[in-house]
Amino acid sequence: MRFHRGMMCTMIAVLVLLCHGSQIASATGDSPNGCTIQVRNDIHVAPAAELATTKGYPDIVILENPLIRVSSIPNRGRLIFDYLYKPTGHSHLYTETSPMPTKTERGYFLEFGGYYASHPWNPRSNQPYDLEYEVLKKTPEECAIRIHKKDPESAIGLESVIAIRKNDPSVYVEMKLINTGDKDETIDFFDRAVVSLGEEMNDKTRVVLPQGIDEITIGKSADGWMGSEGEGVPWPQPWREWGAFKEKGHFHVDLAKAKERILKVYDPESKEFFAKEWGTETPYQKVEISSWGPAYEDTFGAYPGFAVTNVAEGLLISPGESKTFKLKFYASKE
Repeated sequence: MRFHRGMMCTMIAVLVLLCHGSQIASATGDSPNGCTIQVRNDIHVAPAAELATTKGYPDIVILENPLIRVSSIPNRGRLIFDYLYKPTGHSHLYTETSPMPTKTERGYFLEFGGYYASHPWNPRSNQPYDLEYEVLKKTPEECAIRIHKKDPESAIGLESVIAIRKNDPSVYVEMKLINTGDKDETIDFFDRAVVSLGEEMNDKTRVVLPQGIDEITIGKSADGWMGSEGEGVPWPQPWREWGAFKEKGHFHVDLAKAKERILKVYDPESKEFFAKEWGTETPYQKVEISSWGPAYEDTFGAYPGFAVTNVAEGLLISPGESKTFKLKFYASKE
């Protein structure tokens, strides 16, 4: 079972159940020969909001093949909750079923981890809305689920498909933002993966930006330890490594100069990495990276790893039209 150092819980008695999502990743038994889907609802996940649709024991959808085990919790807005790479036995996303509130660039937040999108977003709880789902495909060759919801705050609806294929370490994601109204809608969109490699983050674990990126822009950092906010500096910097983050810090990357659309988090000691890859047609404009580094242990509600946030601002979507985001996550070992 995978636990990160410094993880805080209020009661020892519920430590195993609530402190981490690894019990989800490891609970389905023998590895299948092809693709499978299972649904379980026996694990309590803290509510982020008191909505009529919020379930204390939400459905946890597990997609599995011989190489990976991926879970999703639509009722908490998590398109992907965990990603387990079977060849090494390592989970590569931070997961937390009972998070504590912490302050982020976008306000106070309960970080359940995993991978999620900013639409549809509940402004009162500062969380994704509860989403709905159904199984689309369940064959030995491919399994897929559809996750969806119309935004109660606007005419934009989310349609997502999460899929895996036999003997493929990738989990494929296709998101569509659909304008179901009768007038143009302009939105700012982001999606975020909270990446935390292995059983415990290695200080040398680093961010590998897309090829062609030779400059980044400093964002907010505690007491300005990274430099002046808005300053452009050459890449790489020493704090590409997780252990070099002195405190909470943030930077972003303009994707206009990127020669590829692959971002990795890489552990040079285990030679294992976790990657996010997307096509040039996907309308991301920048990537934001934030972390506490090892100082997360001293911050209530903080977590180990890197938050990788892809951003698309000012998306104009006309009535009946949509914007599509196609991407995949995968792990490998050199």
